[in-house]
Amino acid sequence: MTGIFFDKWGELQPYIEYSSNKNGVLGVLFVTLSNMIVAFQDMVLFLTHDAGQSFQFTTNFTDSQQPLYKYLIIPQGWSISLELIFYLLAPFLVKMRTMRLAVIL
Repeated sequence: MTGIFFDKWGELQPYIEYSSNKNGVLGVLFVTLSNMIVAFQDMVLFLTHDAGQSFQFTTNFTDSQQPLYKYLIIPQGWSISLELIFYLLAPFLVKMRTMRLAVIL
């Protein structure tokens, strides 16, 4: 099954190729939920999850042995996830004084 674009975007093949015995149930569950609610898709690019191990940050998401990003149905969704986080934080940041913002940065 392919998505709107007739290449590797939107395919369900990674769920079969990289099954839970390679990535672990927790990794597959995390990416499945992030696909459904759009949140945290940006984090998927920086995480790897091998079976029997916890989530680990990776320095280069394309060099990971068991990459979680292959489970993203729409890989470009990470940018929408960042936008949602920004729009959730923006009202609080606007109300802060300049000194507090400087401390945060």
